[in-house]
Amino acid sequence: MIGWCSLLAFDPPVIYLTWKEDPLTTMVVDWHTYDGSSTPALQYRERGIGASWEIFYPQSISYPFENHFIHRAYLRDLTPGTAYEIRWSDESLPYYFRTMPENLDRPLRVMAGGDVRHSKSWMDRMNRLALAENPDFIVWGGDLAYADGSPEFIHRWHQFFDSIKTTLITDNRRIVPIVVGIGNHEVQKGYVYNYPDYQPTDEWRLKIAPYFYRFFAFPGQPGYGVLDFGDYLSIVMMDTEHSNRVVGEQTDWLHNVLEERRHVRHVIPVQHVAAYPSHRSYSNWISSQIRQYWVPLYERYNIPLVFENHDHTYKRTFPIRNNSINANGIVYVGDGAWGVEVRPADSPQNRWYLSNTADRRHFIRTVISEDHIAMTVIDQDGVRIDRFKVPVDPREVERAISQVFPRSRSIGNGFWHNDWLGYFDVSKFPWIHHERHGWLYVNGRGHGGIWFYDRSADLNWIWTNYKAYPYFFRNSDQSWIYFDPKSGLSGRDRLFFRIGHGLPEMIIVPRRQLGP
Repeated sequence: MIGWCSLLAFDPPVIYLTWKEDPLTTMVVDWHTYDGSSTPALQYRERGIGASWEIFYPQSISYPFENHFIHRAYLRDLTPGTAYEIRWSDESLPYYFRTMPENLDRPLRVMAGGDVRHSKSWMDRMNRLALAENPDFIVWGGDLAYADGSPEFIHRWHQFFDSIKTTLITDNRRIVPIVVGIGNHEVQKGYVYNYPDYQPTDEWRLKIAPYFYRFFAFPGQPGYGVLDFGDYLSIVMMDTEHSNRVVGEQTDWLHNVLEERRHVRHVIPVQHVAAYPSHRSYSNWISSQIRQYWVPLYERYNIPLVFENHDHTYKRTFPIRNNSINANGIVYVGDGAWGVEVRPADSPQNRWYLSNTADRRHFIRTVISEDHIAMTVIDQDGVRIDRFKVPVDPREVERAISQVFPRSRSIGNGFWHNDWLGYFDVSKFPWIHHERHGWLYVNGRGHGGIWFYDRSADLNWIWTNYKAYPYFFRNSDQSWIYFDPKSGLSGRDRLFFRIGHGLPEMIIVPRRQLGP
């Protein structure tokens, strides 16, 4: 009798929604039961019309490492832009959800971020702030519960799901769907390269990421996937070397996905590790792999925006194309700090591609309209810390140059004048073509000046600022060199003098060095 009554009043301790297929006409409803307890079937109907309840008997999946169960209902043949209510017993209050609209007659509101739960209290706080923005759904790009695929940390998933149940359901019981990707903290050992015997099979991926592949219908196997919202939005969820290699099958799949979606108005990739990081090294191996294999595809198919995570900071890049700042390029945004301890973000002055950074927990309110995407970044105190849209304002390129070269002005057609450095062309920035020095790579500001890379074997990395120029600090031998400002014009050789003990040493540097 006690068991029968508990089923009549059934309300699952864990409930969350996502999609596996078309978000306009389907919904995946997941709920958990503990200690092997049974579950009644799911009841659902269109909200507000008094229709009879339909019954769906769920698929039940064993919980990793515990005697719990995950129950999953795939609801199909729903009507776009419609509210549906769900319940498990006649006595319980129903929850409800909304299918996505058929088109963008109204903007879609998406809250985006990643690196979700170091602390449940931080996750709770950010969830509540995100819920207050009335989202259609939430996108988390990996590092969800920080359980590392380990039975030792299963309590972290309990906290993660409890946070969803208590903070991502509105007062009138609307459940906000979540779309998730995989990160290193979903996987035992974090990355496939830590497994010399790794095999790209369903069995192997389930073995190293036992929670992720059971808890979430999307992306499911093989760990990357695409959700298509009619012909107005596609979210492409990637696996940055956690349970799949970057190069090979995943890159081939990405190529096909982007080719098949040329007609889609907005295509947004989401990846855990950043191609353009704000805290970690720019040259780290996975970021380099992404820039080598995926970024050219993003650029080929004119993707305007990529969500990134992993660094526990906030960052937004300038629009980038061909590894240069370009008004028609891609903005990489995010870097993952939803509910985690933040790390120091590098200053935009130190990395040519960074437009804005902050050491703040945050989410990105993403409002998707027919002709643009508007983003507002909101921090842990509910304060707006950034705002922008794509396609970007062409003046962003000018802002990038002004950020690295204060006291400069554009004189048109890609040419700029700086009051101490002189004239240079920025059309391939971060490479500039200087009137006397030829091609120089601008690494960013540092130590009160600018680091340049010159391909000449006599120079390489050199530093100067408005007080020092025409003197440069040469990194290779930690010496100061003086540039003769009368040399270098019209392709002539440049003349430097190494300053040290005794007479200055003359250095003749040809102007025929290679550029970008």
